[in-house]
Amino acid sequence: MATILVIDDNYELCRMLECALHSSGYDVILAENGLFALRVLEHNPVDLVLTDVLMPDMDGIEVVSALRRVFPNLPVIAMSGGGQWMSVADFQLVLQRLGVAAVFHKPISLGPLLSLIHQILQVK
Repeated sequence: MATILVIDDNYELCRMLECALHSSGYDVILAENGLFALRVLEHNPVDLVLTDVLMPDMDGIEVVSALRRVFPNLPVIAMSGGGQWMSVADFQLVLQRLGVAAVFHKPISLGPLLSLIHQILQVK
């Protein structure tokens, strides 16, 4: 069974994603911020990361940059509700350059997200 790390500071969204992913047969680890997520990854192998872009302490771009140094081939999907200091198009460009599989805009549409996750993990 594949394990997915969900990184988001929105508790309700994390719980919703956890339920949907569990129902789809995945193990889920939740992290409320990027710093905690990186600590989790030191001791827990995961198959895919689903991360928010805008978070306190360490944003999603910083998280993905750190992940790429240690886990260059780990699939990552980003989620964003928009930005205050960078346009959505700029977020997408930066994240694509970091090798993010896709950027989903909040509110998240579960069907397409679950479909992409399944697709990515089938290839792995």
